[in-house]
Parts: sequence; C-alpha cells; structure tokens
Amino acid sequence: HEAEESDTRAGQSGRPAASAQEVYDALTTQVAEIVLTAHPTEVNRRTLISKHRKIDEMLNELDREGATDTERKNFQAEIMRQVETLWWTDEIRRTKPTPAKEARQGIKIIESSLWDAVPAFLRGVDEALVNTPGIEK
Repeated sequence: HEAEESDTRAGQSGRPAASAQEVYDALTTQVAEIVLTAHPTEVNRRTLISKHRKIDEMLNELDREGATDTERKNFQAEIMRQVETLWWTDEIRRTKPTPAKEARQGIKIIESSLWDAVPAFLRGVDEALVNTPGIEK
C-alpha cells in the first residue's frame, strides 16, 4: 500500500514525491542568504522597463470604473513605491548618493521586495502542500 501511495504522489519528474516528514524537514531547515551584486546595464534597463509598465498598469487601475477607495489608495501607494525606486536609479537621479544613502536605499528596496515575495512564496508552498498526503492543514 505504501508503494502505491508513493506512486500516486509521484511528481511530474517521475520520481516518488517526498514524505510528509521529508517536506516538513526541508521547509523547517531552509536557509536564505541575500547576495548583493552590481546590476549590469541590460538587467537595469529591463528592471526600469518593468517598473514603468507597473506604473502604467496602476495608473490604468486608478482610472478604472468601480475601483473602491481602498483599491485606489493601494494603487496610489504602489505608484509611489515604483516612482521612489525609479528615483534611486541612474535614469532619474541627478546627483550620486553618498555610500550611506545608497546602502539605506538598497536595504529599503530589499525590504519592499521581500515584503511581497516572501508571502507570495509561502502562499505557493501552502497551495502545493494542501493536497499532500500526511500533511494536516
């Protein structure tokens, strides 16, 4: 019966899925390290384009009929976040920041990125585990 259960839990890779205990152990021993690197010009350009698109999307949402006051406030806050991160890029900034200011801004950007990324990741893990045999919700 255990072999059958393992076969039914096999992932798309064809390997048997991990047991509930293996999943728990893996999730509770995760280590995340942030590595800061210089941004090559092309990566920076794509990032800027992405931010401009996000601002455009939020401006369109502000104009959408039926948007609630709360939604509008959230759209405005997101626009402000995107503009602020653009401000700290070479595209808009007119004077080079001091190393201390640059470090503070880098930390702020990391915080804002993690603020969205970590809950999104954890929601994905939660969704993946909902149908895992042996794992209680």
